[in-house]
Amino acid sequence: MARRSSSFVRHPTNPDATIWRFIDLPKFLDFLYTGSLYFSRLDRLGDPYEGLPSKEQFDSLRKDPSIEWMARVIHDSNHYNTFVNSWHLSEHEPAAMWKLYAGVDAGVAICSTYARLRRSVQSSAHGVQVSLIHYGDPPSSNVVMWEYALWKRKSFEHEHEVRAIIPPTGFSLGSKTNAAGEHRPDVSRQARVGIHVPVDMNQLVTAILLSPTTPHWVLDAIASVTRKFRLKMRIRQSDLYTLDYDES
Repeated sequence: MARRSSSFVRHPTNPDATIWRFIDLPKFLDFLYTGSLYFSRLDRLGDPYEGLPSKEQFDSLRKDPSIEWMARVIHDSNHYNTFVNSWHLSEHEPAAMWKLYAGVDAGVAICSTYARLRRSVQSSAHGVQVSLIHYGDPPSSNVVMWEYALWKRKSFEHEHEVRAIIPPTGFSLGSKTNAAGEHRPDVSRQARVGIHVPVDMNQLVTAILLSPTTPHWVLDAIASVTRKFRLKMRIRQSDLYTLDYDES
């Protein structure tokens, strides 16, 4: 489904820049079994500021009784109706990402390029947008609600995130009455906490690495499972901590 391009979507200078998706083993098996990328609902990412205006702007909205409803609409429409799939932009294997997002002994890194990711989701019925994340405060005006999901706080700048986003669609805005008898806006929430977007795995993936501390028997087992799902890419273990040195 085509969607108007956002003026805030930002692409790397090199469209073939390397990107990495670090996941644990169950998520990798889900990738193989479904042949799809999993998009998490925004509220599931753990950062309460996801998808919101700057803290200063959001606080000013929610503390003003006359416009508090705007804060609720922005918060609920993005947190409960926006879905994302995250990657890390780096030409080199980033050591810290293993511990942060993939676990120590059974983590998996899926390698691709920015252009391959865009091509893989461009025909999706969900109108997926792909962009580099901005770090800092979003503009105070001319931002469509879902576009707040293109920003994160400076504290997360180390992530160098590439984000594929499914903007909110199909949600409704109604009203409900609180305990004081006042009418307040009520944004419908997606019941599902994630969306699978089918992709051609062999067109998307350029390499698959297992954690540098993965036991060898795990490597053999995962390689066997991968072949059953006709993923042509050979799996190898990261040599990040391998020293080519004979101590004898």
